[in-house]
Amino acid sequence: MASSLPTEPQTQVVSTSSVSPPTNRGNLSDEKQLSKGLPMKPTPWMIVVATTLSLLSSPPLAADSSRTLVGEYISSFETGMQPLKAVFTPTGTEEWDVVFYFKFHGKKHSYEGTAEGSLDGGELSGVVTNESGRRTFTFQGKFYDGEFRGTHAEIKRTGERRTGSLTLAESS
Repeated sequence: MASSLPTEPQTQVVSTSSVSPPTNRGNLSDEKQLSKGLPMKPTPWMIVVATTLSLLSSPPLAADSSRTLVGEYISSFETGMQPLKAVFTPTGTEEWDVVFYFKFHGKKHSYEGTAEGSLDGGELSGVVTNESGRRTFTFQGKFYDGEFRGTHAEIKRTGERRTGSLTLAESS
């Protein structure tokens, strides 16, 4: 009776002169692994392709592409104009993450959110929340001769309630 066991282990020669697509490494082919929802093992060529595609699809980022605008705001709940600083960080074409820094009744605040529009002219609007995330405010307005002039409002269950106005200009 002949034995069905191999008499000598089989070896595979791998060339290091070039990187080639992977061959099957287990009992299931790559297609069968995908159809069964099993993950494929990343191979060097897959990593190179994924890295290259991600670099090509990402917009180049400047070392510090944030823009700071300073100005003042008027609140319906406080008398007089109060200092205001806004830092806009680009997230896309005319899309921004924004943080407003200000004092209200003597206490420092930073409200974070998003904005859409141009900082170089035209309309700009956005939505920010307070530090706890419980209060949401909108702002909208337009640039006139390099200065943003707009209004701000709080979003309540009953709708938006205007809370004041603001002006901002690029800091030098």
